[in-house]
Amino acid sequence: RTKKQIYIMYVGPDIVDDGLTFAIDAGSTRSYPGSGTTVTDLSGTNNVTLSGVGFASNNGGVFVYDGVDDQGTAGDFFNYQAFTINLWVKPGSTQVQYADILDNDHNGNRNWVLQQNSNNQNVYSFGVHGASYENSYTGNFTLTAGDWVNLTFTYDGTRVRGYNNGVLFATGAALGTTINYSAQDFHIGRWGGGGRYWEGEYGPLYCYNTVLNAAQILQNYNALKSRFI
Repeated sequence: RTKKQIYIMYVGPDIVDDGLTFAIDAGSTRSYPGSGTTVTDLSGTNNVTLSGVGFASNNGGVFVYDGVDDQGTAGDFFNYQAFTINLWVKPGSTQVQYADILDNDHNGNRNWVLQQNSNNQNVYSFGVHGASYENSYTGNFTLTAGDWVNLTFTYDGTRVRGYNNGVLFATGAALGTTINYSAQDFHIGRWGGGGRYWEGEYGPLYCYNTVLNAAQILQNYNALKSRFI
């Protein structure tokens, strides 16, 4: 079988597979059997190691992060200058300061992050960083505790764009340079530098080394909305 055929079999026929480089789903026993610390990347390249993360059977199977010390790590694979990140999350009601849903070991002059705005509960932004503290951000957006949402973020080499349940809601300013990938390390549910643990539930998480268009982003949302909404 070709790699594309494997994607269709294991990830799902309605999920966009062009450029897919990372795909995990607690609802797929091929990705996670319901226990243990290893999550298999269905694209076959970047497995995740869990620490403290729980599993629940609701919504077809999800990961549960307690906001205290739970995290997943997948190594330093993500260094794309054009990309798409697509994820299903349900935030908890209490987040620590700067809680990170997803982080590539960022700071103000490197990598990228999906992070809460300080102590503003469940108000987040997604941004990428250049080496001289340039950035492109979605701006702040609010998620509702206890509600599932499908978030998609793209970066086309110039600007970040954000989509909520398949609908564009933000276009960032031009970065003006390339993303500075330095000491990157893919973290789920916490900051790469330590702490900033996120509370909530995680559904599927997909990463692409290409920019999906609006129709493809809506396709991914529609493929799984009956499972989560």
